[in-house]
Amino acid sequence: MFSIRGDLSMATTSMTPVQRLFRPFEDDIDRMFAPLSRRFERDIAELEMRSDVLEDDTRYLVDVDLPGVRKSDIDVAVAGNSVTVQAQFGDRTSDTAGKRLQKERTVGECFRSYTFASEIDAARASATFEHGVLTLTLPKADGARAKHLRVS
Repeated sequence: MFSIRGDLSMATTSMTPVQRLFRPFEDDIDRMFAPLSRRFERDIAELEMRSDVLEDDTRYLVDVDLPGVRKSDIDVAVAGNSVTVQAQFGDRTSDTAGKRLQKERTVGECFRSYTFASEIDAARASATFEHGVLTLTLPKADGARAKHLRVS
């Protein structure tokens, strides 16, 4: 929560008479901005792309959570050893659908880039989207695959 006192609100400190005088105003400001702070935190969480990344000898597997996003609003770009996922999310109701009583869902765009140690074979890379999860299968380029040597 936003606080103009920062971490001092929980600390045990002695206050000067001037600080004691302004303390009620600081509390009022904290209460006034608390809803804004919660809304901002919720909006940031909605813009986050949470993901899991796995690697084996031949490929990278990336699962990205994109709840509420349509498949047509996702763009994946592969270049060299990096992959960028971009998604648009937003309002599915038109203004002509009636009088809007409440608006809490965020409308916007988010993106995330991943950089890997090995080059990606873009021609063999694939992306699927099911139940709000984007799954990227990113084969390593032939020259980038690990070659295991037999020790003699």
